[in-house]
Amino acid sequence: MVSSDSRYATPVVSRRTTKTGVPPVREYLAQAFRYRTFAYYWSRADIKARNFETVLGRIWLTLNPFLFGLIYFVFVAILSGGGLGSSDRLAFIVGNLYAWGFFSATVITTVSSVQSGAGGILGQSAVPRIVLPVASTITAAHLFVRSLGAYIPLHLIASRG
Repeated sequence: MVSSDSRYATPVVSRRTTKTGVPPVREYLAQAFRYRTFAYYWSRADIKARNFETVLGRIWLTLNPFLFGLIYFVFVAILSGGGLGSSDRLAFIVGNLYAWGFFSATVITTVSSVQSGAGGILGQSAVPRIVLPVASTITAAHLFVRSLGAYIPLHLIASRG
C-alpha cells in the first residue's frame, strides 16, 4: 500500500528538451540559481579537502606566491642590474603573481570540474552542470582573498596605492 501523503513524495525534476538537446537558457539559469547554496557548500568542502583549513595550509596559501615573487624579484634584479633596493618592483611582481594564481586556479579547477563531472558523483543527479564551475570559481576567489594577507603590507610599504 502506497501512502498518498504528499509530504513524503519525492520531487520530480524534469528538463524540457529541445531540437538541439540544449535546455532553454532562462530556465536553465533559473534552476542553476536555486543551487547556489549547494555551490557554496561544495566550495567549502573543496577547501577542506585541500587542507587549506589547517594552520600549515593557510601559511602555505599565503606565503607561496610571496616566496615565488621574491625569487623572481632576485633573478630580475640580478639580470637587469637594477639592484635589490626597489620595493616597488617587488610589489609589482608579487601582485601579478597573486593575480595570475587566481586566474590560473579559476581556469584549471573549472575545466577539471567540467571534464570529470566532480568525480562522477553528480553524473546522475539533477544538479545543473554549470553549478560545478561556479563552485570552483567561488573556491578560487575565496582562496585568493585569503592569500592577500601577505601582499597587502607589501603593497602599502611600496606605496603602490
